[in-house]
Amino acid sequence: SMEVQAHDVQNQLDATLADVEGQLNQSLADYAEAVGKPIDVAMARPVLDDKKLPPDVEAAVKIARDTHPALLAAAMEGVASGYDISAERAVLYPDVTGEMSMFKKDIDDIIGGEVTDQRALLRLNWNFSTGGAQLAKIRETVHNHAQTAARTQDLAARVEREIRKAYAEMDASSKRLAVS
Repeated sequence: SMEVQAHDVQNQLDATLADVEGQLNQSLADYAEAVGKPIDVAMARPVLDDKKLPPDVEAAVKIARDTHPALLAAAMEGVASGYDISAERAVLYPDVTGEMSMFKKDIDDIIGGEVTDQRALLRLNWNFSTGGAQLAKIRETVHNHAQTAARTQDLAARVEREIRKAYAEMDASSKRLAVS
């Protein structure tokens, strides 16, 4: 009957209103946590300045990949771990030391000439570990470098996902705003 249908519609509206009020209360709590204090004045509808936003989500993702501080820091960490590999491999090469000496004395009055003595010594010194510890250390450093690269890729994917999600939410909010 019409009365039952009207009652069902009223129940659905009441449930929707309860959901929206719950979302509003959650948003107010999120705002208070982010800002540090609850809203104390009536809020005005924000005006979106399109000039401050990238033209589309792809441009926003590119800008984030090029300028996001966490991504830049992760990239530098990757460069540093690459240097760590080079430093560990360098231990396998010998240390090179050299010495040069020269002695020159004019003894013209004694034996009729001068004495010259020139010497050069080049020393290569290897420091090998007999148990393969250095090779294991190099493998560990290479593994750490791979882990750093994987973390960087994961971070880049998370940043991109958050940007795409924010653009989708902005689009949905704009559509809801147009309806209201």
